[in-house]
Amino acid sequence: MDHVFTVTTERYVTLLKVRGKQIRRCLETQDLALARRRLADLRRDLERTDPTLAGRTIESNAERYLATLTGAPSSQVNSRRSMARLLASWPRESPRAIMKIRRSDCELFLAQYTDLSASTINHMITDLTRFFELAVQDGVIPRNPMEGIKYRRIPKLTRLTPTREQFEALVKDLRSQQSNGHGAEDSADFVGLAGLLGLGQAELSGISRQHINLDTGTIQVFRRKTSQAFTIPIYPQARTIIERRLAQMIYQLQTGEPI
Repeated sequence: MDHVFTVTTERYVTLLKVRGKQIRRCLETQDLALARRRLADLRRDLERTDPTLAGRTIESNAERYLATLTGAPSSQVNSRRSMARLLASWPRESPRAIMKIRRSDCELFLAQYTDLSASTINHMITDLTRFFELAVQDGVIPRNPMEGIKYRRIPKLTRLTPTREQFEALVKDLRSQQSNGHGAEDSADFVGLAGLLGLGQAELSGISRQHINLDTGTIQVFRRKTSQAFTIPIYPQARTIIERRLAQMIYQLQTGEPI
């Protein structure tokens, strides 16, 4: 017989032998039927875990998790930041042994970050889910304590679009800033083209001379986020700036002046 019930004045306690190792656990109930069900669940959980890993803590699991990080450098930076918060701010009243951590401990940890945005909290939820999932895969715990924790709802952003008059005033103001460290003309042309062509900073920065075709009146643009190329027309308002900058480029090449 590999397990027996004993009963204290308040709760049932079980003794099990799993893989030759004797384990004593409290079933947290005075009801015999419920105790038997919990015993069955406990046995299934123990059979899915490795008792030799019972001593793994959030510190040792974090060390292992950080060694598995892959992907974009920015994603790795976010994951390392999440682990730093976990190690520094894990609630004192919550266990640090992985096998003893419950969903309520994870919720308590996340609840303290009231000053962070919903998107930042969601990054942390993703990292914590992967963090504990590694422990599941290793056989430390039978299930992920992050199960059931929902992502925060991200509020819709209200993007203010300037009127044509406001946009023209902004470009004019940039062009008048003689102390601009990036060059008043360059800054004004960049912002002007971004608005007139409807392009973002990364898309506009990636445009070179070979992407511009004045004969067809088009520009080839590469969108880094989706790794897709597309073509846009050179709108009349933007053509003046483009032709002026191309003429300036040719002049500088011919005269040897720095571009």
